[in-house]
This record gives sequence, structure tokens and C-alpha cells, in this order.
Amino acid sequence: MKIEVFRRIALVLVLVAACTLPAQAVTRKSPPKNKPLAILLSLVSPGMGQMYEGDIGTGLALWTASSALSFAFFLTIGDIDLKSAWSPTIRYQLKPALTTSQLYWAGGFAVCYGILYAYNLIDAATFDPDSSPVSLNFGTNSVSVNYSVQW
Repeated sequence: MKIEVFRRIALVLVLVAACTLPAQAVTRKSPPKNKPLAILLSLVSPGMGQMYEGDIGTGLALWTASSALSFAFFLTIGDIDLKSAWSPTIRYQLKPALTTSQLYWAGGFAVCYGILYAYNLIDAATFDPDSSPVSLNFGTNSVSVNYSVQW
């Protein structure tokens, strides 16, 4: 019963993070960043390369989604002793055998994480802050928001 609740929470976090990916505003032109370093940061932790390049919203969404998928995957394939979760040592043990349902859940989480990881690397390598669909322009007494959609 508890695992189903955690799976649903993880799924909701992934969906919320996915919905916030395109909602990124760039307020100023930033100096060019080091692309190889951004890709390296994204290899280490999904979303870090985007945050380094100034795409904070996408970076946080990717980091949240990858964390939720990782947590849900490891919760599905193992047992966590939640009573000792606040002690200095957390007890985690792999399940000796997985049911068919658990295999499908774990496989689904792994596939989603792989897709998210690939998107993360491609986005870190191709991000251009000057081509953001949302731009904010601050005047002396006004703020204008431009949003462009390309088909």
C-alpha cells in the first residue's frame, strides 16, 4: 500500500516537472557559456548543465524529475526501512524476487529515466539563451512580455 502511494507521488512530480520544461524566461543576454562543461555537468547530474547555462527552470524541472524517477525505481526494486530513515544509517535491501507488476513499474521508470537523461544531454548541448520562446523586457515604467511559437 505504501509503495503505491510513493509511486503515485513520484509520477505526479514527474508530470509537474515535465509541464514546467517550456516555461523558462530569459531576461537578459548572457555571455556565452562553456558547452563542454555544461555537458559534463549534465552527465554528472541531470539539470545541472541547464542551470549552469542560465536555464534555471528547465534545470530544476529535470533535476526534480530525475530524482523522483530514481527514488521510485529504487523503491520498487528494494525495501527501505522507513522506521530507521531518520537515523544515521538507512537500511536498504534489494527484494529477492520481483513480481510481474514490480518488473513493469521498474522497467517503466528506467525507460523514462533514460529518455529524460538523453533529453537532458541534448538540451545542455543545444541550449541558446537568445532563442528562448519567452522574453521579458523591462522599461522605465513598464514590463513587456514576448512569447513566440514556431511550428
